[in-house]
Amino acid sequence: MKKFITVLLLILIIVVFSYVVLRYFANSENQDNWFNDSWRSKFSRYPFLRTIIGLHWDGDALSDYLMPEKMDSLVIEFDRYENCDIDIDLQEQLVQEISRVIDKPGGITFKEDDYYILNQPSYSREEIRELAKIHQDYRSKAGVAVLYIMCMNKSADYPTNIGLTVHENGIVIFQEAIRELTKNNRATHDIYIVSTILHEFGHQLGLDHVEDRDCLMTERVESPGNALGALSLIPDSFCPIEVRMIQNNKALLYNE
Repeated sequence: MKKFITVLLLILIIVVFSYVVLRYFANSENQDNWFNDSWRSKFSRYPFLRTIIGLHWDGDALSDYLMPEKMDSLVIEFDRYENCDIDIDLQEQLVQEISRVIDKPGGITFKEDDYYILNQPSYSREEIRELAKIHQDYRSKAGVAVLYIMCMNKSADYPTNIGLTVHENGIVIFQEAIRELTKNNRATHDIYIVSTILHEFGHQLGLDHVEDRDCLMTERVESPGNALGALSLIPDSFCPIEVRMIQNNKALLYNE
């Protein structure tokens, strides 16, 4: 009996030690380490491991979106405060463009979910992450991937930003910042909503910023800086270069 207890304790110590080590390197400020280089993409394929170890970088849910045999459908959960809305035409436009770049034979569903009360004029990134933990209802699971969209008022960290990523499968758009940006050209409001969401989704698909100003992943989409940017046309679909980048990321998943 003593031998059995000793072995059990050793196993428990090894498990706990391994967990602490994995979580430390997964969330270390020094991102260039053995775990991120060789193991992160493998562990992040499993939602429960992402939760346990804390894998919440952009792209950590990449396999949810790009491996249809793993998750063949997508739910887009949209939560917002009372002064924010995305009409049915914009919802359909988003679903259509997302369907074009990821393969979800089970379909993509847009679900308007929670309203929430905002008590501050703006929110920091950490505050937004905490709100997302509270309000996000849908979680990736067998067969169903999730894209979570929050509509907030403004970013406290970057007041002119109109969008950010949240965790590995979330997006936040800043409605008041978009309204301020487009106040002299209201016709551009809806296109900024669409382009911002798609730009942040591109980050969740593992895309970095590109220099081509005709592509969605140009940095000016999420951070146009001032109202003058609203007077120029911005992209509302992924350009051919970005589509190829997404397909390359998909190929890398299958070759790992």
